[in-house]
Amino acid sequence: AGGITYPHMHPAGKNMLLYRILDKMKGTLKTFSRSAEQPGFVGTLSTLITEFKRYSVTPEKLDTVVQKMNEESPLKGKLSELSAIYKTFDELLQQRYRDPDDDLTLAAQKLKTSPLYRGAEIWIDGFTDFTPQEYSIIEELMLQAECVTITLTTDTLDGEYSEMDIFSSAKKAYQKLI
Repeated sequence: AGGITYPHMHPAGKNMLLYRILDKMKGTLKTFSRSAEQPGFVGTLSTLITEFKRYSVTPEKLDTVVQKMNEESPLKGKLSELSAIYKTFDELLQQRYRDPDDDLTLAAQKLKTSPLYRGAEIWIDGFTDFTPQEYSIIEELMLQAECVTITLTTDTLDGEYSEMDIFSSAKKAYQKLI
């Protein structure tokens, strides 16, 4: 369906890019000024950006939350700086590379215009839960395919369950898919 012309950014390259961004933003960072110089901070930041992408958290969504927060909130400063770092990261990355963490988002967009799975029979097996990116893919597949069968790792899907249930994440996924 297209969209694979850009090379993927290797995790080490992602860390190098984040280090460069932090170095350039050194004078403007308040909340993360000390943390940015600590060993492991860039790796933690890289992992956080990966989680943001998996759960469809964009810099714009972070900005929206920041605007609604109380000025004295310490979280406001953190989220504001995270948003600025994340936004700069995406802008620089898109000039020459693609983040592998964006692949599922891109695939969901491409599925909307691709006839590849129209009328197909699809099996999704062995999951206990899905990220919002994965739900987007499943949604598009359900719209196009003749049949989508999803197996979830759980004991039963009957009745109520509690958060303490070892299979609660699979049962939540089932309810969401239904």
